[in-house]
Amino acid sequence: MTSHTHPDPVAAGGPLDARPIVVGIDSSSTAVAALREAAALGQALGRPVDALVAWDWPSIFVGGFFPPLEWSPEPAAHRVLDSAFDAAFGADRPEGVHGRVVHGQPAYVLTEASRNAAFIVVGRRGGGGFSGLTMGSVTSAVGAHSHCPVVIVPAD
Repeated sequence: MTSHTHPDPVAAGGPLDARPIVVGIDSSSTAVAALREAAALGQALGRPVDALVAWDWPSIFVGGFFPPLEWSPEPAAHRVLDSAFDAAFGADRPEGVHGRVVHGQPAYVLTEASRNAAFIVVGRRGGGGFSGLTMGSVTSAVGAHSHCPVVIVPAD
C-alpha cells in the first residue's frame, strides 16, 4: 500500500496562504458576532479579513410602492457595513480587516467569494423575517455551496 502525504492547504506556506477569510455582513447581531470571530481568526492565522455586504434591487415592491428613480439600496448597504464595524470594534478597528459592498444576492456573492477564500464566516441567523428558523437561508445556502470551509457563528 502506498501512502501519500498531502500538505495542509491552509497551513502557513501552503497554497492558500494569501487567501483571505471572508465574512458575510448584514444588519443582524449574528453578523457582528461573525465579524468579531473572523477578525480573531484572521489575527490568529495571519490572514486578511474581507467583510462583505451584498445588496440587490428588491424583486418586488409591496403595495404598489415604487421608489424615486434616483433611489438605490447601495447607500444603505454602506451604512450596514459601517454599523457592523462600529458595533464589533468601536473606534479600535483591527488591522487587516477590510469591508466592501458588493452588488448581488447575498448567498450568490458569498458563495462566489468562497472560491478565493481560506474560510468563510457567517452568522447562524441573518436579518430575515423568519425568526423561528434555526439557520438563515443565506447561511444554509453558503454552507451547502461554499468552495471553502465554512464557520457558522451563533448569536452573542
